Amino acid sequence: MRPRQRFMRIAVDVRETCGRSTGVGRYVRELLAEWARDPAAQQHTWLLYAHAQPDAGGAWADSVRVLNGEGGAAWEQWTFARALAHDR
Repeated sequence: MRPRQRFMRIAVDVRETCGRSTGVGRYVRELLAEWARDPAAQQHTWLLYAHAQPDAGGAWADSVRVLNGEGGAAWEQWTFARALAHDR
């Protein structure tokens, strides 16, 4: 008998890809590029969150949710956390 496959809703904080990216932003961008090419990853629902339009690539355009704020610690701890709770 084949094991039942489980699909996930995966949330990713992509605010580091907004504007000019540093190391973390480049790393996140490369992860997104790999996941976009992976058929197993495409079976999941992806939600990308940022404080501005991220440079996450065209494959993720329908998955991006821009939340108001500056993108700092308060955004992460309050705005992002509330959005995650709302989106379950």
